[in-house]
Amino acid sequence: MATQEAAPGTVRLAGLRDVGALVRLYRTQLDEPRRWVTPFPFDRPRLTIVFTGLILARPVLGLVRRIRPGWAHWVLVAESSGVVVGVGFVHLARANDRRWIGRTGLLVAPPERGKGWGTRLKRAQILLCDRERIERIQAYLQGGNAASRRVNERLGLQIRPSGPDDPVRPVGPYLIAEGDVRRLAAALEEGAAHR
Repeated sequence: MATQEAAPGTVRLAGLRDVGALVRLYRTQLDEPRRWVTPFPFDRPRLTIVFTGLILARPVLGLVRRIRPGWAHWVLVAESSGVVVGVGFVHLARANDRRWIGRTGLLVAPPERGKGWGTRLKRAQILLCDRERIERIQAYLQGGNAASRRVNERLGLQIRPSGPDDPVRPVGPYLIAEGDVRRLAAALEEGAAHR
């Protein structure tokens, strides 16, 4: 699918006012991709609790990062004319070599796909990781998701097949997009300077 002219809007950190829209958006996914994240059903009450908790925890993420790094998450929303059209997540983890990794995921509402929202969310994820001094960024891509692969490649992430040593093992074949956050953020900043 060709990307159309970018729709007007913004990407920002999610707030409590976004919880209902996030729940509705998340539930637009097919069951197969949802099983990648968890085997548990994500019904409306459970999603409401999860998103509310992630958003309320933001003021103490520095403390969470020191005590329980795997519990640190940031939630971003893409918004157009006051409507949430996409969501991006950054989950903090430690690599075997103790470097910080931002494991990312994103979801764009079906009618908004192909309008540049995935690219905007991925850019925001890279810049957030840079601001938080996270050294590496990763995304787990479904093998057949060509649009997601293009977004990651266009922004400079390297794509490789998953392997037995990868810590996340979703159902089905998948690829891993990864890169050095400082290098990716510098390229984004350089590109913005030349516009």
